Amino acid sequence: AEAAQKAESTLPQTGDDSNSTLAMLGALVTSLGLLALLKRRREEDNE
Repeated sequence: AEAAQKAESTLPQTGDDSNSTLAMLGALVTSLGLLALLKRRREEDNE
């Protein structure tokens, strides 16, 4: 039971690290997608 408790207490730390990394990647991908959409709309408006 002690080993399980130690594992549980260390898992959230690695989870937090990967979650923050995934959040940063998600924000980057989202902003790049929005920029691509805006650029495409501007090009369509100019035609």
